[in-house]
Amino acid sequence: MSKDMIGSITRAIVGVPLHLQGVLLDIINRLSGGDGDDWHARLKESLQSGSLTGDPAEGTFFKTIKTGAVAAVQGGMIKDCFANAKRYFSHPQDFIAILPDPQPATSGCRFSVCEFICQTEFAKIMEMAGILLGKSDRRSLSKLLIAGGCMWTLPEIELIIERSEAGEDVGLSGKGRANVFPVLSADGDVFIVKVDYESEHDQWDLNIGRHFIHIPMSVGSRFFLRNS
Repeated sequence: MSKDMIGSITRAIVGVPLHLQGVLLDIINRLSGGDGDDWHARLKESLQSGSLTGDPAEGTFFKTIKTGAVAAVQGGMIKDCFANAKRYFSHPQDFIAILPDPQPATSGCRFSVCEFICQTEFAKIMEMAGILLGKSDRRSLSKLLIAGGCMWTLPEIELIIERSEAGEDVGLSGKGRANVFPVLSADGDVFIVKVDYESEHDQWDLNIGRHFIHIPMSVGSRFFLRNS
């Protein structure tokens, strides 16, 4: 970088109002982080178009639509989760090879539900989590999700579905859109449980995978962020 460019940047920073300098620092940190190229492309597109899509306080591709709470939940064996064959299209036997079994008991939590409002290459779960947690480095984001108590258990996810089935609005989408929950694998890694409502069978279908973290999500899909 030339001295003239550094001088121009310094003069521009000095001219930024005090109440906006926190946002400026956040932008600089994101551009210098591991996802700097992605953030550069996103900001460049916004500057060229002259507008921002979505709510700039949250991100350009999602909005928070619901907050709620889950009471303390007992742990249990995975084979006993989602065992209601009338309610669940598939019993997740493959979860046993990935998640801790038995699932641990939890003491209750708050949670937020965020909905993807547009589909772009940036509309990914880890991008959303990074904005919500103020972290752009994906290598440390997984650790932050785990340390922050953001990981769901299968009994908690089942409770969310059961509450929805009972008529409560817990933020769960039943319109053929994915509902995604981060979970902790037996190896200490972050996986995603994807819950879809199958209208053809009037049942809920569940899948698990690490790849869900890195693929763009469709409009209307919802991310459940657990807050311990």
